[in-house]
Amino acid sequence: MPFATVYHEDTQTNEATYPGVVTAGEVIEVMKAMTGLSLQHGCYNWLADFTHARTSVETFEIYQFPEKIAEITLPLGEHRFRVRRAIVGAPSAGDFGFAATVSYNRGQSLKVFRLLDEAREWFRNAG
Repeated sequence: MPFATVYHEDTQTNEATYPGVVTAGEVIEVMKAMTGLSLQHGCYNWLADFTHARTSVETFEIYQFPEKIAEITLPLGEHRFRVRRAIVGAPSAGDFGFAATVSYNRGQSLKVFRLLDEAREWFRNAG
């Protein structure tokens, strides 16, 4: 399923929108696109909108995401430690709580929200 990524200058966020069923491979491709946006715009706030999506990602794949993301963000240099990720979506869309826990345990910032406005507010207040 195709995804869209965009940089929003007004909110200082890189946002990805996922429609339909999302696989682990697509999540990785989005992380690569978000890294490119961060390199281009110097923005390290990443928002993944799963509002209209459902994941087809296995638990072991979620467990591997932090390591893969660490590799993907290497081109950001020391700035890779500034990346803050937010996921927005219904609990039925995927096991986002587990993803947040695994990321936290690997020293990465990931927070889960139900509403886009909540995630954007988190970025504004964390700034």
